[in-house]
Amino acid sequence: MKDYLLFLIIIYLLLASSEIYSQWMSTSLTEITPALAPKYDTAGTDLYAGTFRGIYKSSDSGVNWDTLWAVQTDTLVYCLATANDWIFAGTKNGGLIRSSNNGQNWSLSSNGLPSFNIRGVEIVANNLGDTTLFAATFGGGIFKSTDFASNWLPANNGISNLYLLSFITLGNGTSDPQIFVASNGDGIYKSTDLGNSWFTSNNGLNHLDVRVFASNITSGVTNLFAGTHNGGMYLSTNGGDSWTQINNGVISNWIWALTSTPGDSSAPIVFAGSDLGGCYRTTNNGLLWEDYGPVDPNTNNYVFAINGDYILAGTQDGVLRRLIDETSDIINFNNNLPGVFTLNQNYPNPFNPSTTISFSIP
Repeated sequence: MKDYLLFLIIIYLLLASSEIYSQWMSTSLTEITPALAPKYDTAGTDLYAGTFRGIYKSSDSGVNWDTLWAVQTDTLVYCLATANDWIFAGTKNGGLIRSSNNGQNWSLSSNGLPSFNIRGVEIVANNLGDTTLFAATFGGGIFKSTDFASNWLPANNGISNLYLLSFITLGNGTSDPQIFVASNGDGIYKSTDLGNSWFTSNNGLNHLDVRVFASNITSGVTNLFAGTHNGGMYLSTNGGDSWTQINNGVISNWIWALTSTPGDSSAPIVFAGSDLGGCYRTTNNGLLWEDYGPVDPNTNNYVFAINGDYILAGTQDGVLRRLIDETSDIINFNNNLPGVFTLNQNYPNPFNPSTTISFSIP
């Protein structure tokens, strides 16, 4: 009888839940994956992944992966950038490699680059069609190339902390692109002249170990997000002139990964990944974050990417994925919920072998 009563209570609690979500699912790529790069400028849904042993490509939002570049030795791919048929990959101690034909062939392109770990790669264009490639190194600062990575020159004017991590560009393809780079302890540097000079962009930024960026445009306003270590999330709506901390709902202050649904949307979704597999999302640009994890509680999230209808996470255990908007998977039982759960008095004596329990769910 007790087991039967427990069963009924469990069923009731399950029905009382108005939302049932699916979870993060593993893909066939199980290597350490610090880099993911979707290709927005093609008609397809190509996604590239940089791992501990090479570079992979998926054309079905991460279900299947094809090897594009493989190495026998451990050469960790830290970062990827794509544009048209070009793919650029920054590695740990292996320089920068590039492909001009969507990964069919690769070549080393490190002339002028020091032997530092390349932690970020960014492709920046202006309205005249000029393209500049930037590489952020961990210990050597910034290098830039104007010939698609054939040759590199240092670009550290104004940068005092040479331990740099990641880039983001606002207004890419316009007359005045704004380039931001995250530093390990000195906050954010910004350039408005294609990397000829840099200045700090830290007003309101109280935690200067900045790791990752994301951005979106909402009703004409550009929102720039920065994820920090030990400070959580920050938001700027004025091109980095000032920052506001936005941690409402975020449990962890250690942010490793950030991404946002692309395009000018009235309701973009931003995802933040933290230590121990934590994942949060917001649909109001950080006013409130909701738990969307864990991705994998046994490891940190290294990188997030949006591809098709899915968000993908690169972790120490490979790539996992989950639907961006799971409202189609929500089962709503509200119309059938009982209004009252009544447990009537037992008889003849409290919980003896002949006890009879009656209940009603009107």
